Amino acid sequence: MAHPKTDPTQALKAAAGTQPNTNPQQEGANALNLFCARSGDAWRLHAAPQGLPLYLRGYFDAHHEAYPVDLDLDDLDRFMGERDAEYEKRESHLGGVEITARGASAASLAEWLSNMFSSGVRVRR
Repeated sequence: MAHPKTDPTQALKAAAGTQPNTNPQQEGANALNLFCARSGDAWRLHAAPQGLPLYLRGYFDAHHEAYPVDLDLDDLDRFMGERDAEYEKRESHLGGVEITARGASAASLAEWLSNMFSSGVRVRR
């Protein structure tokens, strides 16, 4: 029996995502996690850096925060629903919202964010 770390079949299965990912750093790269907090009339977005695509990093500062942002969470629901993209949306009792998407759904969430930022929906100071 081949050792899992040296067996090329096991490596291919892991790369294809057919085996559980045991590396937490790699797992974060397959997920996009945002925390959205109200700040006056706008939102403040905090992104987990390990899942943030390079093409979105220009919208976030060195602390992985984007502010001010005008979020339309109903539009996000419609966008993700049209793509059958599953994501988690948890609302805090203080009004913040945590959004997490994994795999192909993370790519859809990133696309929605890119569209939102580039369409001018982002509030300017």
